[in-house]
Amino acid sequence: MRTKTGIKQLLYIAGCSFAIVLLTAGCLPDNEMQPEQTVQVSTAGGNSAASEQLAVQPAEPVQKEAGSIDSGDAAENENTASEADNETIVQPQDDNPYGIDPDKPMIALTFDDGPSKYTWDIVNTLQARGARATFFLIGSQVATHEAAIDYTLANHNEIASHSFGHKNLTKLSDVEVINQIRPVDTALLERHEYVPALCRVPYGSRDERVLGILKEEGKPVIGWSVDPRDWEVKDKDKIVNHILDRVQDGDIVLMHDIYEPTAKAVAELVPALQERGYQLVTVSELFRFRGVTPQPGEYYRSVPPAEEAEKI
Repeated sequence: MRTKTGIKQLLYIAGCSFAIVLLTAGCLPDNEMQPEQTVQVSTAGGNSAASEQLAVQPAEPVQKEAGSIDSGDAAENENTASEADNETIVQPQDDNPYGIDPDKPMIALTFDDGPSKYTWDIVNTLQARGARATFFLIGSQVATHEAAIDYTLANHNEIASHSFGHKNLTKLSDVEVINQIRPVDTALLERHEYVPALCRVPYGSRDERVLGILKEEGKPVIGWSVDPRDWEVKDKDKIVNHILDRVQDGDIVLMHDIYEPTAKAVAELVPALQERGYQLVTVSELFRFRGVTPQPGEYYRSVPPAEEAEKI
């Protein structure tokens, strides 16, 4: 009996000793991890203890010193700078906002006797094709067509004077001539904050006396070199064909924005002229990019290239 009791005691002591050895060696089963070790990060070839430490203690954000740039930022900035260096940035030019090329052909389309309800259609055609024109309006029309004038100016066209009442200036007294010019300027200044630089005399009628008065009023006088007589033919196709058959570099083309056939003709003319290489500019732009300063009281039919002007 004593022998069996001794054996049991020895087995009990041995079992306790073995448990102590296991505890000391850290060989508890995985499902008995410490409570804070809820996530285990596995690092191939790394230390398991270090992996457990990373899981429970995430790294704090790195604080950069002022002005410091890490390698990733430096690379990104370098790439951005390189792209900026290689990119061609086109800056708009204040003195040439529409990119007119002085060395390429250009003509000026002009319209008399408006504004009218057809002015809107003509301006829309010009705007859609990046073109501009000059509108010689009648002063008496300003008060009743303010919206059309604003729309014409807003789309970068030029407004010029065609007198106040479309009278033959050569048949008027000096005072009457002046009264046909100054009220146009006054009306446009008061209603649109705009003063026209150019003038076209009604019917093209002028003499030395009229030109002298216009010189005193500071107005260059603009004629034309191509006239399809749209006021007479009132036929879209005839207007288009007349102009396309005759137009040359530097021409000033006369039309009237008070006729529907003219508005329809412009819708065909603008793309057709551009396809032939013409830039469609205002009269003032034509002068400017041909290096010509229009003088008050002088009469101009066209502004051809310099080499062509020398032949005239």
